[in-house]
Amino acid sequence: MSELPVYRTRKDQWGNIVALGGEFGVISHDDAILSIERNIDLYYVPLEEGAGSIVEVAVGPLGKYLRSQWDGQGRNNLVDLPDC
Repeated sequence: MSELPVYRTRKDQWGNIVALGGEFGVISHDDAILSIERNIDLYYVPLEEGAGSIVEVAVGPLGKYLRSQWDGQGRNNLVDLPDC
């Protein structure tokens, strides 16, 4: 399994995450979900002092989505990353 750091995200007009970006390039929301669910890749957001926050697949009222939560506030922190 590859461990891939995520530094940027692409969002749609409503702020939904539609792609992840990093040194690996840009991967679509759907492809990232498949990659995570099949245990091919592990995406994470690097944090201070070598820690990282794993990007997870969650299920909401509109289907599957990508999320990461590193501040303990219960919100999806991927929206805080710069755009790619």
